[in-house]
Amino acid sequence: MDMMKCFFSSFLGASSEFMGRATNSMLYRAGEDVGEEFSHLSQDELVAAFHNMGMELDIQQSGIQWEFIVSNSLEEGICGRSYEPCCHMLRGFFSVYVRARVRNPGIRCTETECASSGSDICKFIVSP
Repeated sequence: MDMMKCFFSSFLGASSEFMGRATNSMLYRAGEDVGEEFSHLSQDELVAAFHNMGMELDIQQSGIQWEFIVSNSLEEGICGRSYEPCCHMLRGFFSVYVRARVRNPGIRCTETECASSGSDICKFIVSP
């Protein structure tokens, strides 16, 4: 495990121990903050940024719905096995990224597949 994943894993473990499920909301909000910081990136720049962090990202857009498919998610690699999707920070990130493009505050992001719960990928659907 690289140092960033080690720090993040330790942080998640300690947060979950002290805050329980509230950790999920905190991670989502942190993802929103990062999403705001990087919402200016084009789709190609975003794909490259994810690649530089060791994750693969595919973005599909169909009308008002966006689909983000992530392989090697940082969160998935740290959550371990889970019965439900656990990539809360990426959910927050993708929701803000799309909100910045469509200028709709009602945008929501749902993780429909997660590698932590047995899928090969983490899949996020973003729509109003």
